[in-house]
Amino acid sequence: MKKYPYIEPTIRTIVGSLVSACAAAILIDPSLLNISLGVIFFVGLNLFQSSFTHFCLMEKILKRIGFRSEMDEIRHMALHDTLTGLPNRSSLEEHIANALSLAKRTNHKVAMLFIDVDSFKQVNDLHGHKAGDQLLLSMANVRRHDTVARWGGDEFVVVLPEIHSIENCIVVAEKLKDAVQKSASAGSHGNHATLSMGISVFPDDGDTTEALLVQADKALYFGQGRRAQQHPGIQPSA
Repeated sequence: MKKYPYIEPTIRTIVGSLVSACAAAILIDPSLLNISLGVIFFVGLNLFQSSFTHFCLMEKILKRIGFRSEMDEIRHMALHDTLTGLPNRSSLEEHIANALSLAKRTNHKVAMLFIDVDSFKQVNDLHGHKAGDQLLLSMANVRRHDTVARWGGDEFVVVLPEIHSIENCIVVAEKLKDAVQKSASAGSHGNHATLSMGISVFPDDGDTTEALLVQADKALYFGQGRRAQQHPGIQPSA
């Protein structure tokens, strides 16, 4: 797949080429002065107004044909995990804040699943870091319509907006475990993924991002220690 260059240096090259071409045209044929000045004015005005309106015609055209924005990539790197491409903690907090804001307006519940990949260390020790990375990547291949974020190490957080009950969360959690297991088993080492989950629900367990994360984290480790009989590895917040 062809990888296009960045937009920003390309724009500088285009502008420099246009200005040089206009200057050369004026030297060769002075009658082209007005046309050349018009081109330079149009390009300069477009770049000047883009700093206020955040709209640049050349940038839009280059993006349309496949050129990459260096600033967009920097922003993406700042908000996403390098390995999995999932949202990181900073991005997760923004997603949660948006979900809570919507839930408050619509009187819906929001669930948070705090997930620990129990088998990560075992896979790392038996098959090496590459196999461990593949196991973590299996988390990025599920629940595309929900927010799945990497919290750090082998821990992940899933945000489920507009749920109706804790039973809905448990059903989703079971499906998530099955999907991750299927994705991990399809890897080169046939890894067996075992997950532990803690669940918290807005507004039952808290009404802020921090409170919900704390309750889900507590439920996770409580469940790991107790291993609930009805749903092994899945523990709702008390």
